[in-house]
Amino acid sequence: MKSIAYICMFLMPCFVANAQSNQKSEESPSDLFNNFQHFTTSRPNVDSAFYCASRLASNPKYVSLLRDLLHNAFAQRFKWPDKADSLDAALLQERKADRILGQKVLARIMQDTAGLLIETVHPIILLTEVQDNNTDPATLKKLTDEFIKTEIEERDIYKNRSGRYGLMISRIIEKQPELRSVNEKLMALITADLAKNQINAADASAGSRADKRAWYRYQYAYTQYAQAEKTADIEKRKNISKQLSNLARI
Repeated sequence: MKSIAYICMFLMPCFVANAQSNQKSEESPSDLFNNFQHFTTSRPNVDSAFYCASRLASNPKYVSLLRDLLHNAFAQRFKWPDKADSLDAALLQERKADRILGQKVLARIMQDTAGLLIETVHPIILLTEVQDNNTDPATLKKLTDEFIKTEIEERDIYKNRSGRYGLMISRIIEKQPELRSVNEKLMALITADLAKNQINAADASAGSRADKRAWYRYQYAYTQYAQAEKTADIEKRKNISKQLSNLARI
């Protein structure tokens, strides 16, 4: 009887290890997606959030889901209102806490040895650095130049939503008169790419293609509204409105 007990005690760790291994292998992509959101909201845990993201990144089938998670859900915490005083104190503190947690998750991802995760969050990291240095023209110039080179010029600005982050960066640096030139370059590159890659409704089926079409249309419409706001030329405003009307019919 004692020998049987000893055998059971010896095998128990193996059973536990196998159970944990099976549990990991049985995690569905939706489990990882949802758990990441839990670990970055209601149950903050940087390492657990990283684990979920890295598991999604490890399977080529789940890369699009990973990008959707990071750029459509997670990145919302870095979208701050233009006027912080428009929020009540409690909500403002909550936003700040969310952003701090998000930056800790980004820092953990940057320690990863796999390139995919780092590539995916790179535009978000540059955005946060621009936000943190919003009153330093020299640093903003350096960061914006890096963003243009690594995320915009001859790049797919949809894959990691770099076009959207670039527009957010533009709203920050446009407040610095000495950065007018680099801001105009950034906006020109993004606007040209958005205009060139518009997708007709007939070419967009349900699913990811339709989502991509909607993204390009929304971002391009934003660039046109931003342009209209900055001009006092009535005829130019009319032309922009006409372009937007034509876009609505595509």
